[in-house]
Amino acid sequence: MIAIGLMSGTSCDGIDAAMIATDGIAVQRFIAETHQSYSPEFQKKLLKLMQDHKDWLSIERALTEHHADIVKKLTKMTAIKPDVIGFHGQTIYHAPEQGICWQIGNPHMLANLTGIDVVSDFRRRDVAGGGHGAPLVPIFHQALMKDKEPPVAIVNIGGVANMTYIGTNDVLIGCDIGPGNALINDAMMKYYSKPYDADGVIAESGTADLEFVADVMDDPFFAKLHPKSLDRNYFNKYALPTRIVRNEDKIATLTAITIAAIERGLSEEALGRQNPRAIYLCGGGAKNKAIVSGLKELQLHIADDGIQLNQDYVEAQAFAYLAVRCLKNLPSTFPSTTGVNQATVAGVLVHP
Repeated sequence: MIAIGLMSGTSCDGIDAAMIATDGIAVQRFIAETHQSYSPEFQKKLLKLMQDHKDWLSIERALTEHHADIVKKLTKMTAIKPDVIGFHGQTIYHAPEQGICWQIGNPHMLANLTGIDVVSDFRRRDVAGGGHGAPLVPIFHQALMKDKEPPVAIVNIGGVANMTYIGTNDVLIGCDIGPGNALINDAMMKYYSKPYDADGVIAESGTADLEFVADVMDDPFFAKLHPKSLDRNYFNKYALPTRIVRNEDKIATLTAITIAAIERGLSEEALGRQNPRAIYLCGGGAKNKAIVSGLKELQLHIADDGIQLNQDYVEAQAFAYLAVRCLKNLPSTFPSTTGVNQATVAGVLVHP
């Protein structure tokens, strides 16, 4: 089957779209990818919506129109009409302990605008079954890593950092492990009026306050065993100390928190398993040289042969894959990845 996957992440900077061929088990072909940025005004609306949850219906309509536009762009690029669209939508609020996992995006509207079947609402069935509704991509990561000798780990550094651990005997573990780019990006906008720290240049020019980093790492989240998940804004409760005066030191400190969170999440203590032989990085944070060099300094085995792993589009590809798994009635979430009470099929199908 041919599927398009759409991903609008917690950075709220735009939509990634990817087209793949898959039977829901193996990935047979990567066909095409593209990105469409949101305007700064719309990005601000999405970030504000995560805080106040106001005017969400009109924002949802605009969000869905943006997604329809990129589907049309990708189908025009490839001259291929897919069998299905995997539509993640935009996460607005994530509190699985309250039974809440909220993504906006109108699948009925998207199906009508594109004339293509849409699978959406990937998370709520898992939450209803006692899971965290996240992360959803481990089963896709496992398909990508089928030729790699286990154990291996994939770390996706989006707004939140999450990891997949693939061990021997088909062991599959997944969870959120801490802040990714969210704290850094918000601070970059506040202090530099820029959406992110390109190449980690600002972080590398500053000095991290390691005492503050240690304080944040004492948060109860890090002591929890997997599976576990995070809301994008969970760590906003920690205000940078006034003793950190220089802006570059603030960015360096927030970057050090991301590095420390990833190190903790991949530790043998946190995994309860053997350390991974190789770690593959993806997501926007994989391009941040300060994060990558910081991880290498910790003697983590960062792989440089990521031919199978498209750092920019792996999550969009994953939602194409998950959409086909839904159509095939194959489970995508598991007790070891989300904490759901049994293997669960993710997604709901909507016809045009």
